[in-house]
Amino acid sequence: MVGMGSADPLDDYVARLYRAWESVPLHHFMSWAVSEMRPLVKADGILWGTGNLNAARFHFKGMSGLDPGYPDQLAEWKAQNPMLPHLLRSLGSSVRLSQVVNDDEFYSSPIYQQMFKRFGIERIMSFAAAEPRSGLITLMSWYRFDRDHDFTAEEAALQERMHLHISNAALNVAHAFFAIQSGTQPRGASAICDRYGHFYEAESEFLSLLERQFANWQGQVLPFTVPPPKVVTHVGNLCARCEVLGELNFIQLWPETPLDSLSAKDRSICEKIAQGLSFKEIARRLNLAPSTVSNRFYSALDKLKVENRTQLLRLLHKD
Repeated sequence: MVGMGSADPLDDYVARLYRAWESVPLHHFMSWAVSEMRPLVKADGILWGTGNLNAARFHFKGMSGLDPGYPDQLAEWKAQNPMLPHLLRSLGSSVRLSQVVNDDEFYSSPIYQQMFKRFGIERIMSFAAAEPRSGLITLMSWYRFDRDHDFTAEEAALQERMHLHISNAALNVAHAFFAIQSGTQPRGASAICDRYGHFYEAESEFLSLLERQFANWQGQVLPFTVPPPKVVTHVGNLCARCEVLGELNFIQLWPETPLDSLSAKDRSICEKIAQGLSFKEIARRLNLAPSTVSNRFYSALDKLKVENRTQLLRLLHKD
């Protein structure tokens, strides 16, 4: 439901997108986002998917108002789809079907007669964006079932705006979800990969870190083996940490710092000290003796070559 106090329902929707990690499970986010969007943009159906530039199918997708079998049929007709070449030439801009092919030609074409007509689709507007370094492409299509209600240039601008927001919000949801699953504070930049290192999602900074570390990296596949879960792995001058969810891996990547020389438990103790917790409070949370916490803390200070909590706090904030 749109917030009653919002002056602009679309602004209210965007705000809810960025708060979605609090209440929407990761595997429901895409479908939830397009279902909430559809009445606001007055589309009869919406498809939003992400995949690989060289693949015909989506890795992830969300739909609203469409038959469940529609994405598979769309993939089957990929070679005959008049929108696709125009989308690939106009990445980052919305494309309306009526700009690509005139009505007489489209409505007499096999793809309309045998596919779109079957699903009640009369008007289409789509937006595609690609990240060559990761090989990822995202597609958002809005559909109308009324031939007399074509999309407008103003709605094209709105689609571009909405795509930017839901893509950013999706990364926020994934980041928060995996942080909650792992029980650790997210660090650095993140990406989602399969076990072979093929990207399913990736932050721009994650890809930039790889470019700086691996001078000959050609992109589209992780240039190192997916790390074992729940441990910090050193990759050149970078550190990586992996969390596993089903068949996918959430990988965090950051430049190595002095703090990365500490064990996970010692780092946790230092972080809790910096948050103002006492040795007794930390001991209770970590199921350790207060003397053990104290000893590990001062040993960590020696390793980091800092003399007191103030210097430690500066180091943590710098990290």
